[in-house]
Amino acid sequence: TEELIFALNPNIQGDTTIYYIQKKLQPFNIRITTIARGIAFGGELEYADELTLSRSISARIPYKMGT
Repeated sequence: TEELIFALNPNIQGDTTIYYIQKKLQPFNIRITTIARGIAFGGELEYADELTLSRSISARIPYKMGT
């Protein structure tokens, strides 16, 4: 595995999940990215349209601890 792309809800639960998994995978040198935040903070992914999700994946960003 070279990259793990997270597409979780942009809220505290999603960010905490990414942080936890990133800490566990740190020794394996896997690139951790999240989809771009084209969805309003606190919004739900299930209500996002295909175009928004597609652009979010294309514009994904590296995950940095503490952000």
